[in-house]
Amino acid sequence: MNDFGRFDALKSCVDKAKAKTYFEQRDGKTISPFKVNIEVDKLLRGFIINDGELDL
Repeated sequence: MNDFGRFDALKSCVDKAKAKTYFEQRDGKTISPFKVNIEVDKLLRGFIINDGELDL
């Protein structure tokens, strides 16, 4: 999935502040910046694996 570092490049483009706000609103609780990175990774991997379908 990370051929030529493309997945890492995609993850680096994510606005972490907006992602943190999104995940906190979605889950209804405060999360740490470390957890934001984990959630971003899971969301993007799921999106790619499921051919563009988000599993919310």
